[in-house]
Amino acid sequence: MSACGLLYARLNAQVLSVGGRISPDLRRAGDALPCIVYELQQDVLMEVLGSPVPRMSVAHMRVHCLADTLIAADALADSVFTALHAVGWTSGGSTAHIAVVRGRSGGVLEDDRPDGLDLAREIILDLDLTHS
Repeated sequence: MSACGLLYARLNAQVLSVGGRISPDLRRAGDALPCIVYELQQDVLMEVLGSPVPRMSVAHMRVHCLADTLIAADALADSVFTALHAVGWTSGGSTAHIAVVRGRSGGVLEDDRPDGLDLAREIILDLDLTHS
């Protein structure tokens, strides 16, 4: 299973407040909030000589936690952090050895029409996921 598959399985099982609204790469316009969108930035293969698991990968990922308000987005990011940071899990015969949240930032998704209003708030978590 890919890093994206492992991440989706963990989020879907552990972060129930989004009601399954977890998507790779993009959120459809008009989808209900809160939701999670994740993206794979890079997956680097590592050869580890003498290790019980000689071939592992480190996936650099970004998880966007979107909600109507900054407080709600921050609470969702806290739930995602708790589900992922410094833990490992298995799914579909693959193993996430450890996930480490290495950064957190915030943002606003804006309506691009003249005089448009803010559409949503987001908290972005940068994640390293070691998997095999």
